[in-house]
Amino acid sequence: MKQFMDDITSACKEATAPIDLAGIKGIYLICDESAQALYVGESTDIAKRITRHADKFAGMKTRTFFIEIVEPVIRCAIEAAIIRYLKPKFNVKQIYNRSRQGLRKFNDYRGEQG
Repeated sequence: MKQFMDDITSACKEATAPIDLAGIKGIYLICDESAQALYVGESTDIAKRITRHADKFAGMKTRTFFIEIVEPVIRCAIEAAIIRYLKPKFNVKQIYNRSRQGLRKFNDYRGEQG
């Protein structure tokens, strides 16, 4: 798992502004100033998703990192692995919900749930 996380870390890019993430499908990490993960999530539009977190991190100096991943199954699986490894303090539901398998329902290219 350490090698996996090293590979993820090297693939991450830092976003300088939310507009950098508009329309990007992938995984994002909201971190504190020292790059300690506070929250990990995935989205089909990272910029829109991050704006929904604004209240949660109000008053905190944060940095946002991201990895572009288009395939929804891979995106969800990697997100779950990162959350389980890093245990970000704002991902409490995902960390402690033992029944969660790490994959969520998604719509395939035909709009059918998988």
